[in-house]
Order: sequence, then C-alpha cells, then structure tokens
Amino acid sequence: MFHNSLRQYVFVIGLVTMIAGQARAEEEFAIVPAVSLKEEYNDNIHFSQRSKDSSFITAVSPSVSLLQKSERLSTNLSARLDLLYYSSASDLNSTDQNYWGTASYQFTPLFKAGASASYIRDSPVDRILESSGLVINSPREQQDYSLTGKYIMTEKLAGNLTYAYQQINYNSSLLTDIFAHFAYAGVEYDLNKILPLVKVRGDVGFNHADYSTAAVDVSTVDTYSATIGASRSLHELWSISADVGGRVSEYSFLVPRKLDEERWGWIAKMALEYHDDFTTGYLNFFHNLQNITGYAVPTEQTSVTVLLTRKFSSEFSGSLFAGFFLNSAENSGQANQDTNKTTYLISPGLTYALTRNLFFNLAYEYAIVHDRLNDTNSDRNRIFARLTYQYPIPLF
Repeated sequence: MFHNSLRQYVFVIGLVTMIAGQARAEEEFAIVPAVSLKEEYNDNIHFSQRSKDSSFITAVSPSVSLLQKSERLSTNLSARLDLLYYSSASDLNSTDQNYWGTASYQFTPLFKAGASASYIRDSPVDRILESSGLVINSPREQQDYSLTGKYIMTEKLAGNLTYAYQQINYNSSLLTDIFAHFAYAGVEYDLNKILPLVKVRGDVGFNHADYSTAAVDVSTVDTYSATIGASRSLHELWSISADVGGRVSEYSFLVPRKLDEERWGWIAKMALEYHDDFTTGYLNFFHNLQNITGYAVPTEQTSVTVLLTRKFSSEFSGSLFAGFFLNSAENSGQANQDTNKTTYLISPGLTYALTRNLFFNLAYEYAIVHDRLNDTNSDRNRIFARLTYQYPIPLF
C-alpha cells in the first residue's frame, strides 16, 4: 500500500517538474503550501446503534498544491496528509493520504480536453456520509481517473465524451471491492434564438462494475442509460437545470449460485442555484444508481441537499448544509447485503479570516441513519474547530 502511494507521489512530482519546465514567464504559476490543525469531539466514533464510544480527535494536515494557468493550459495538483489521533481509541490512529490532480488543455478554439486522477487512503467511518448518507466501517483505498473531451461543432451545438475508471479496495472480508468503468457521450444545443438563455442536452452512458472480495468474485453489473435535460438562467441571480431519463441494468450474481437479472429504473437530476454579492445557495435533487462502496451491487439512491453560504463581512462568513438520503439495494438473496437506509444530516459552520493567509473555522454536524430493514437508528454529534494557514508562493 505504501509503495503504491509512493509511486503515485513520485509521478505527481514528475508531472510538476515537467509543467514547471514548460511554463512561460507570462503564465500564472504558483505553489501553495498549507497546514491545518483540527480539534474535534465526536460522541459516536463507530456510528454504532447501541454502545456509543466518544473521543476527542486531533487532526494535523500538511498539504501542498501546484496551480498553473495559461491561455491554453490549466492544472491543479495537490497532496495532503491527515494525521489522526484519537484520545480514547488509539487503535484508530492513522495517517490518511489524499493525492489528486486535474488538467485541461485548449488544443484549438473548437476542441478542449481534460484529465483528472486521484488517490485516497482513509479510515473514518463517516468519510462518505455527506456525499452518500452511508457509513463504512473499514479503511479503504480509492483510485479515480477520467478523460474528457469537448468539441464545438457549430455556434449552437457542442458534443462531449467522458471515460472514467474507479477502483475501491477494502481491508475487510465483509465488504466488496469495486472495479468500475464509465463511458458517456452527450450533445448540447443553445436555443437562445427560440428560447432566450435556454440550453438543451442529451446523454447516453454505459457503466460496467465488478464487485469482489479477496476470496471470491461476487457480482457484475452492466448499466445502459439515456437522459435528456435543459438549463436556464432565470435572471442574473437564479439558474435552474434538470435532467430526466431511464436505465436498464444487467445483473450477474456469482455467489452462492449464478443468477442473471434485468432491472429497469429512472434517472433524475435537478438543481436550483442562487448567487449574489453576499449569498450563494444550492438546492439539488438526485435519483440514480450509485456504486456505494462496500456493497455487493449498486445502490439506488435518492437525495435532496441544500447548501447556503453567506458573507457577513470581508473576513467573516457562514454556511449551512442539510441533506436527506434514501439508499436501497436488493441482492435477490444472493448475498447478505440488502440495504434500505434513510439518512438526515445538518451542519452549520462559521469561518473567520484572521489574516490574509490564516483562517479559523468552527462547525457542528448532526447525522442520524435509520435502518428500515431492522428498524434501528444510529446517530452522531460532532463539533470541531480548525485553524488553517496557507502561503501562496508565485514561482514566476
């Protein structure tokens, strides 16, 4: 594990050196070292239903980012370590690792391509709570890679292609590893002459996912999907977008006996956004299959999330995040991993800029997960204070 992450770190350093060697003096090019210190109180560190273990958690997080931007090339490479220390559960102490990078290049006025890569090695059970509403009781290693391309065919019509690969591994015989490939193609058309400020789009996609443990292959799922959608700026402050469609999934269960199934479902994504000089707001609705980590098949997820941020002054700002998640998965009796869970989460926070480079953040979060199959609840409160210092260094 260490050698895998070390190789990726060496690759990132090599890429940084290559970019630095090609950058011109007129380009924006900077390195941003940073460090943060976070002190947290968590009243249920295992997110347990019955016996709750509480702990203070100290996190020290050094990081470094490389930012480069020119007329054609834009890159962002980052690395961060999270050193976690639990006051009452030293067996959970760990050094989590995060490496990620993105790059885009404008080859011609009509064609732009991009790539991204990330490697995560982490351990907290609630690491995906805000994105999925679920908790995972095992350390994980996750790798994500993607390639994108966009081509402007006419003044009004553009097309795009995306390929992505995801690999998630666990150090647990009770959870399944995931190896997934994604491919999407879409077109977007500007209806400005007919309907001002309106764009319409259509997408088709394919997803192949293999689920396995260290001992046995568990299942394979192929999903074909198609959506249509539109977006519109209502006026200077508001915008709205919506996509709807359908999917068909071919399930192949491999244990304890081979069984093939075909399942149909629907897809929906809707977003409402608000922006002014002091306030931003996002309201999102989502329904689709998700490769939720640790489960033997994709999870059908429905979520509603709200994010509000408010700038009270040039130094002081606040935020509020709230989310509802419904996750369900049926394994047709092939594996003991059926799930039907509802999650509610709310998290207010405050941020104060002490200086240009020093920031203080205070936040609280409450989450409750209701297991609808077993009719049980597990909840967790946590509050944390974080001090972050960063110092951008222009290179040339």
